Parts: sequence; structure tokens; C-alpha cells
Amino acid sequence: MPYVYSMSTLYGKGIRFSGMFRWNIGKLLSLSVKLDYTYYPEQENIGSGLEEIEGNKKTDLSVLLQWKF
Repeated sequence: MPYVYSMSTLYGKGIRFSGMFRWNIGKLLSLSVKLDYTYYPEQENIGSGLEEIEGNKKTDLSVLLQWKF
């Protein structure tokens, strides 16, 4: 997202892709989208505790709609 930088801590062997898109809709509105995809080929679960998910793929989508005034 705009003004934000983050790098996730990864464990083991895998692949991570990240992409960002920003669209200024007129002078007063902007849309920002960030998509992250993580793939661990040798694992059955990702994470631990309450954040554990089944499977070896994880997709994160962040959307921000800004109204400038």
C-alpha cells in the first residue's frame, strides 16, 4: 500500500510473488491493490497456532480506496 513497506519472514524453501497496482480515478479518488502469493512445495501446512492454514499456498489481497480532500 502507499507509504507502507513490509517484508514477511519466510521459513524453509519456497517462492513468494508480490505485485502492486495503483489507479488514480479523477482528482479526488485513488485505488491501490496489493497481491502477495506464497508457495511452499515441501510443506503441508503454513504458519502455526491460530494463524495456521492447511495447504502449501497462501494468497493475501489488500485493497485501499482513498478519497482526497
